[in-house]
Parts: sequence; C-alpha cells; structure tokens
Amino acid sequence: MLTPDGQWIIILTGANRMPAKTNDEKAALLDSMIAYSGKYTIEGNRITTRVDVSSNEIYTGPNQNQMRFFEIDGDKLTIRTPEIVSAVRVGQKAVGTITFERE
Repeated sequence: MLTPDGQWIIILTGANRMPAKTNDEKAALLDSMIAYSGKYTIEGNRITTRVDVSSNEIYTGPNQNQMRFFEIDGDKLTIRTPEIVSAVRVGQKAVGTITFERE
C-alpha cells in the first residue's frame, strides 16, 4: 500500500503457508515473509522507503533506506530491487522482481 501522503506499507508472504503448531513451524513462517513500512520518496523511476518498522531488523541502521525501481504499464506495477547479495544463494547476487495488477 502506498498512500498519497508518502506512506509505504508492504507485507509479502511465501506460497503454500500452513498454520504453525510447533516453534520450528512458527520460525519457518517468519522466514517465509517480509513486512516493513515507512515514508517513501519518488525520483524518476526510483522509489526509496525510509523504513521505520519491519519484520526483520536487517532493515534498520545502514539498511534503513530501501531503494527500488518501478514501472507502471496500464494496471500493472512492477517493482525490482537493484542487484543485491542473495539471501538464498550464498556468495551470489540477485535482482528481486514482483508485479502487482490492479483488480
């Protein structure tokens, strides 16, 4: 959700999540999601969010300013990260891309 007054709120979850019954399952649910919010600014096709709260403390301190690139095509919004160190593939870099479509 992006508001006209500059607030960004995002919650992304993995597919096929099931209710947790054990501590390990609860930890797996936390690892399969990301959520953060903060004020955003737009410059050209770049949106930068200054994170004020998140589900993972990796988005505080030096990582507080999260920059993404975006493209709008009709009812579709595509957001991609710059090249970043992969959280999944050790020692590799990745570009994350997600596309939203207005209903």
